[in-house]
Amino acid sequence: MSIKPSDLGTQLFKLSVLKRLTYNKMEDCQCLHFAQLPILEFIIANDDCTQKLIAEKMQVSPPSVATSTKRLQKAGLIEKKADKNNLRCNRLSATELGKHLAEKRRRQRDCTDELMFKGFSQEEMNQLAVLLDKAIMNLNNGEPDDLDMVKIMSLHHHLHEHKGKNHYD
Repeated sequence: MSIKPSDLGTQLFKLSVLKRLTYNKMEDCQCLHFAQLPILEFIIANDDCTQKLIAEKMQVSPPSVATSTKRLQKAGLIEKKADKNNLRCNRLSATELGKHLAEKRRRQRDCTDELMFKGFSQEEMNQLAVLLDKAIMNLNNGEPDDLDMVKIMSLHHHLHEHKGKNHYD
């Protein structure tokens, strides 16, 4: 049986959908949406950062960051404080609840990844990694994979933002 690239594309799409559905089942609290975890983790790693810095580093529009941070604040996951030198600028910090929830979500997502590769040998995972890197490079204009998850999520977010279908905020 000969497998076509479209068959593999369909399998990857199914895997992506099933992974997302598994994440959603595990996430008991709906106060942190899928694409907001990278923003919250960025704020945790860069305490007292600005929305402008998040937009620049994640390559997301400032209005999109403003919407996400407003929702994160409303959920009690971050705090906004006016900058002492520029009252029009907000400084962002994660609350203890935000830190706790981000860590919990990260553990849940790690468990999903472990479940997904259950029964794979180390050699099979290494082979899959090489093949996926090759596919990523093909779609990344022949460039090596330099995209971390923050960049991937921001590109995904950016795509939906331009289509007017931003489902994640």
